[in-house]
Amino acid sequence: MPDDDAMAGLALSIGSQGDFRPFQTMRAFTEDETSALIARLS
Repeated sequence: MPDDDAMAGLALSIGSQGDFRPFQTMRAFTEDETSALIARLS
């Protein structure tokens, strides 16, 4: 089963295409964690 980081990365990747509406809430990430997730998408 994917962890929180993997699911957030997937949601950000799909969301960047403009066609994604999450149906479940996820945990809040710290600023450092968010920066790391975004960096992995590049």
